[in-house]
Amino acid sequence: MIVSMKKISVLLYHREKEQFLKALQEQGVVHIVENRVREVASLAEVTNRVRRAEVTVRELKAVATDAAAEAPQMDAPAIIAAFEELDARRTKVESTLQSCSKDEAALAPWGEFNPSTLDALAQVGVMVRFFRMPVYFFTNWKWEDVVVSEIRRDDTSVYFAAVTTGQKMPSSAEEIRLPHRSLSMIVAEMDACRKELDDIGAAMRVLANSLPAVESYRRAEADRLQLMTAQLDLEKAADGRLFALTGWFPADREAAIRRFLDGFTAVVDIRDPAPGEDVPVLVKNNAFNRMFEPITRLYSLPAYNELDPTPFFAPAFAFFSGLCLGDVAYGMILLALAFLLYRKGPVSARPLFALAMILGAMTIFSGILLNGFFGLPIFGGEGIKDAIFPTGADMFAPLAAYEGDKGTVYPAMSFALVVGFLQMLFAMVLQIANRIRRGEAGTAILPFSWMMMFVGVVIWAAHANWYDLRVHELTVSRLQLGQMLLEIPQVVGQTICLSGIGLMFIAGMVHGTANVFLRPLVFLWDFYNFATGNIGYMISYIRLFALGLTGGLLAMTFNNLALGFITSDAGVVNWASPMVVFTILLLIVGHALNFALAFVGAFVHPLRLTFVEFYQTLQFSGGGNEYRPLRRHE
Repeated sequence: MIVSMKKISVLLYHREKEQFLKALQEQGVVHIVENRVREVASLAEVTNRVRRAEVTVRELKAVATDAAAEAPQMDAPAIIAAFEELDARRTKVESTLQSCSKDEAALAPWGEFNPSTLDALAQVGVMVRFFRMPVYFFTNWKWEDVVVSEIRRDDTSVYFAAVTTGQKMPSSAEEIRLPHRSLSMIVAEMDACRKELDDIGAAMRVLANSLPAVESYRRAEADRLQLMTAQLDLEKAADGRLFALTGWFPADREAAIRRFLDGFTAVVDIRDPAPGEDVPVLVKNNAFNRMFEPITRLYSLPAYNELDPTPFFAPAFAFFSGLCLGDVAYGMILLALAFLLYRKGPVSARPLFALAMILGAMTIFSGILLNGFFGLPIFGGEGIKDAIFPTGADMFAPLAAYEGDKGTVYPAMSFALVVGFLQMLFAMVLQIANRIRRGEAGTAILPFSWMMMFVGVVIWAAHANWYDLRVHELTVSRLQLGQMLLEIPQVVGQTICLSGIGLMFIAGMVHGTANVFLRPLVFLWDFYNFATGNIGYMISYIRLFALGLTGGLLAMTFNNLALGFITSDAGVVNWASPMVVFTILLLIVGHALNFALAFVGAFVHPLRLTFVEFYQTLQFSGGGNEYRPLRRHE
């Protein structure tokens, strides 16, 4: 449960500051808010807006014309953003133009040629290279193995191309690396850049027609900046005389807080949180649910205006973990280890060890339901062989697998689907409560429509058998749930489902996006999310059955392998055999390994069912700021 909070603002003489804070620390209930940090951040934001507006005004004034033109239909922030985008484009194009100019100057002495031709020659070992060489050395050098072609010469240097196959050039020849594109390509890119600059200039001149709006915005923001600066300066000047504090405390401590404040000469304001305020979150649960709070914190603290999910997923999480382990012996081991660590381990870790004890107890309970003890059946019955006790499966182990007329029947699989269906429905109910808590009661029709569709689809599917889902064959123990669904007329399921679709459409049209024409698309999106999300979430609960089955099969496999050392060809087990040492060793190692793997799965997969399937259906947002009161630490 999330504790209701009150906001407190206190103003008192600075000489009482130290005494007040020490007394407040003794109270240990007020979460202090650092206002100055937010004020400085806001000041920086306003300063940045003023600077951006000033730059925009200055630049647009430089390109403005006297010709009258229609101003764009945009507000001042949008005009500033548009100018900044154009200015960034202009900077980029000007940089490109400058780079092209350098390349043009580099290529000018060499004239027009195709770089791809040079690449083709290089692939066959003929290298065309470009050099600059003093006139004297060029004239007097004996060019024997190199074909040179003079391109241009001036008073001091000769520019020439040399065709080589790897020959060494004279040291007086300076090789020139030319751009890997032709002169015409560079000129064409320069022309494109100049045209783009013209377009940018024209767009800026259009924006310049909105200069009055931008200037008005700049003046307003400058006035706001001046006011905020003056306010901060005033607070700074008052530091020697006044002290202000803002904080939060639990609403049930209001009377005690008011009695405490009576001892000080102060101006006090205590009120309820306003909509949108960042209220610190204090979670208060009973002893059982508190053990699951670390799991909630793994994801996030709930926001102040939503339900604390801990009490609603805690029992299910414990039960799911037990189903994943699914063995009485493993549960006893976990319970014993957790109890020992709780007594002998660090005090700070006791909540985790207590949680482990709960999970161990639920594993024992689930192991009885699943009829498993180190991979052996505990209770026998119809279709169950080699049990520790000859009877009792029907009474004590309703989820145990058994041999039916058409093969092995796994009631645990049907049970996992039923559990998934019920938890999804429960999450939808909680989502309705969350929407009401947030003041969005009108939108609660959407999860209600999901509930109707969810129920209707299950009834309809039992009759229609879509995609061979065999909903009509759902069986928990000897309880024929699928056959019970068939007792409900198909038309009832169809009516409930289609009514849910209709309610979803109404919700989308009434509370959807502001654009009326997009609301049908929003409806289709909501329907798609339901079909692929909620239905898929329910099916995901089969992992509870799959993990329990896998653990049981591995346990049976280790048992069979271990007993193989001491079992004769006639199938007689001889515990007096010298090979019994290997049997015991393999049983210990095998079950230890299986227990470790199953324990990890028994934590991870219920965690996934909670954080993904349950939270997503609940639409849990989280992100709460933890309540941290000023208090004295013992």
